[in-house]
Amino acid sequence: MYSFKDRGIVPDKEFLNMYLSRNTKLITQNPQNIEADLFSDTGDDVVSSFISATINKLVRLQGEDYSKQNIDLILEKFRIDFKTIYQTKVLDGAKLILNDKLQVGYKTYSGQEDSDLYYQEQMTKLNTLINSDASEGFVDDTIDGMDDSSRVMPVTVSDFHYLDFLNKHYGGIKTGYFYNIMAPPKSGKSKFCYRAIHTARVKYGVNCGFWANEGGRKKAQAEMRAIHFDYYYNEKQGEDYAQLSGQDILDDNFPSQQYRELEAISRADLFTNPNHGKVIFIEEPLEIEHYIHQLTLATKRYNLKLIVVDYLQLMGSKGNKMSKNERIGVAYQQTLAFIGKYQVAFISPSQFKQEFLKEIDKGGDVDTRLGGGESAEIVRTPDVNIALYGTPTDIDNNKLSLLSIPSRVARPFEKRDIYVDLGYCFYSDINW
Repeated sequence: MYSFKDRGIVPDKEFLNMYLSRNTKLITQNPQNIEADLFSDTGDDVVSSFISATINKLVRLQGEDYSKQNIDLILEKFRIDFKTIYQTKVLDGAKLILNDKLQVGYKTYSGQEDSDLYYQEQMTKLNTLINSDASEGFVDDTIDGMDDSSRVMPVTVSDFHYLDFLNKHYGGIKTGYFYNIMAPPKSGKSKFCYRAIHTARVKYGVNCGFWANEGGRKKAQAEMRAIHFDYYYNEKQGEDYAQLSGQDILDDNFPSQQYRELEAISRADLFTNPNHGKVIFIEEPLEIEHYIHQLTLATKRYNLKLIVVDYLQLMGSKGNKMSKNERIGVAYQQTLAFIGKYQVAFISPSQFKQEFLKEIDKGGDVDTRLGGGESAEIVRTPDVNIALYGTPTDIDNNKLSLLSIPSRVARPFEKRDIYVDLGYCFYSDINW
């Protein structure tokens, strides 16, 4: 209304009373800043009520402590009050959508699914608004360029087990990186992920998140029990027991009672050893509307360091408002942003396109960058692309090939053959 500071005026009670009394239009004709109804029930006229309230506010301000500590408390109180008011408004909107409809811009929300979507969208917006770490969008590099206090270094949270070549090439599996494991159908890409999770929880002791959309929770647990049976007895204790497969365990098909009892011991070690991390299964529909929200909740609640989604090409949608290609492309982009924000290691398998497989089977040179399925983001977005290829005959003969696919942060390498036993998710360099 008036910039006293520009005129060198420090208003006191007498000045405010005089100024507002002489400029009543500032009160009576300023509805965008002053709600006259708020001052109409005090028994006085609106002008007198507003002047009285303004002077009282000035007196309170002059007596307040403006130390940094007090300002921080005031801001925190404001943040809490704002969050409470906003949450109430969001809940009211969600109820309205559930029972009727709500128009927001050009978009109309109606029904239970839209009510859930509206609530998730608005709460995400609220968390962004009240985030004290949010910046103004500008960074001065003369200050920031010499400051390493906010720099987050990647941490190794898993590795490629006996694939020493990959461990040397990539330095293990690290936080802040997106790993894409490409392979034809039924060629070991999911089992590759089971092995990585087992290594993370047992060797590195970190918590992992697993969206087992492809095989389900029980299948994944059976595979990890098979891995741990071999690890617990043969690798760790130097025994020479025959390996069990995940399917053996899932079907309760043990070679003998001795093996059943031995597996019960290794099973207990896998799931109850306090030195091991845990696996949090995300048992929600894999849908683009709530995908990142579910990852965020799990990561914050359980301090996840490695997340596996098996797999992103299965991304669905509540309302089918996007094509499959669009959903997958958006999911990969959102995932990369999520990884950077929360500094987790992330693995998702993917399938080659059929045309790409046909070219490989012909034995000719192929451009591995074109191997992704429905969206170019499948190959373009991840930091590291690792391709496994083998025919059914190759797999029966315990053989797969590692193919080099151009990646954002990885050097290319020559095609290499590796030894595999998919029964217990075992992958190894061939050194003989």
